This record gives sequence, C-alpha cells and structure tokens, in this order.
Amino acid sequence: LDGLLSLIVFFLRRPWACDSPHLRATLAQLLVYVFLPPGSLGADRWSPQQPLDGPNRHLLESHQIAASSLAPALLLLYGDVEKTGYYEKVGHRRVILSILQHIWNLPSHRGAFRGIAGDGENEYFIRFANGLLNETNNLVAEVLEKLQEINGDIGNA
Repeated sequence: LDGLLSLIVFFLRRPWACDSPHLRATLAQLLVYVFLPPGSLGADRWSPQQPLDGPNRHLLESHQIAASSLAPALLLLYGDVEKTGYYEKVGHRRVILSILQHIWNLPSHRGAFRGIAGDGENEYFIRFANGLLNETNNLVAEVLEKLQEINGDIGNA
C-alpha cells in the first residue's frame, strides 16, 4: 500500500495533475477508508470504546512523502471543494477534517503543519481559511433566515 499512498499524495498535492476537486476529494475518502482507524468519520462517536487503529496506520506515520505533503495538500483541497456544490462540499470537508484531525496527532506530520504557517506555503492556509470563513458566513446567514421565519411565525400566532 506504500505505492497507493504515494499516488494519492501525488494527486492531492498537485491540483494541476488532477484538476477535478470531486476526484481529489474521492482520493481523500480513500485515505480514510484504507489508512485511518475505523470510525474516524464519527460513526462510532457515541460508543464508549475508542476505535482500534487501522491496520495501515503505521504507513501514514512512516511514509516520508505523506508526512511532508499531506497536510498542505488537504488544506488546499478544503478550499477547492468549494466548487463541488453545497451537499458534496459538506461531505468532502467532513472527510478532509477527519484526516487532518488524525494526522495532527501523528508526530511525523507536525513539521508539515508548522511549515504551512512559516515556510511560504501560505496559499494553502489562505484557501483553507477562506473555506472556513465562507462556511461560517453561510451558516450564520442560514441561521438568521431561520430566526426571521421563527419570529414571523410567532408574530402571526
């Protein structure tokens, strides 16, 4: 599976090689199913037992290319899935955030996160931050619309 992980990171890291955000998000989903512990997407969130590590987790920790490139590639993808449509975007971002949360806990990936902040990889962080801000603005606008509906319903009653 070393070759598969290298291939996934290659296409996630180079959007020009695979310019479809749908396809790149599907590759991120493949990462979750193959390399992350079962239940990483929150299906077992309410279970009292923590999920066991997946059989291929060690590969994410020891894979040199993934350790240096996966975090910036996922941040870039987080911004790029904005183009996929509302419902797809929400699902894709859930997958991306699950992977980011998992690799944040791996010591081998910490350098990549630090590099995003200080070594000129600001494009990735800016796209990620813009995606977060857009999502927050959309959710706030939706809440305000619902509050107006509720206020109108109360006023009519």
